[in-house]
Amino acid sequence: MSGIASSSTQFVVNQRAVLAWSLMLLCLGLGIAVLIQIQRHDHGGHRYLFAAIFLIPSLWIYLPATYRWSLDQRGISRGRHLVLWGEITRLDLRTFPKGFRSPGSIDLLLHSGNKRLLLRTYVENDARELSRRLREALPETLFSAASQRRVEEVWKRR
Repeated sequence: MSGIASSSTQFVVNQRAVLAWSLMLLCLGLGIAVLIQIQRHDHGGHRYLFAAIFLIPSLWIYLPATYRWSLDQRGISRGRHLVLWGEITRLDLRTFPKGFRSPGSIDLLLHSGNKRLLLRTYVENDARELSRRLREALPETLFSAASQRRVEEVWKRR
């Protein structure tokens, strides 16, 4: 494509951060409650695995909940870090289809000089809009039509 995003309006990825924060706090609270119960009743060490079932997902949810990405005609940014469209040298796309253990997600690893940024989203609408914007803004060699189709197929029912 042209290499310049045609849309001048800003798009914010991971707009459902409130949901992610709520899930993280719920998992963290349940994990801590289980730990407190284990400490009070002095049960064996194998019971700590049950607490880990809640604590590990809370940590896994925490990072995506804190990242707020935005895209506009200049480039892609997270907080104060801005990567101009022309500075992106490589883009690695990893998709995780919707299934038994996954709600569906995509990871985009952006390479720009010596910087590497990971953008992860679990929201279908955000992922579709993100892929559409990347397709408009980046050359075909970096984000092809096949990559856009891969993103769209992540949430298809199997």
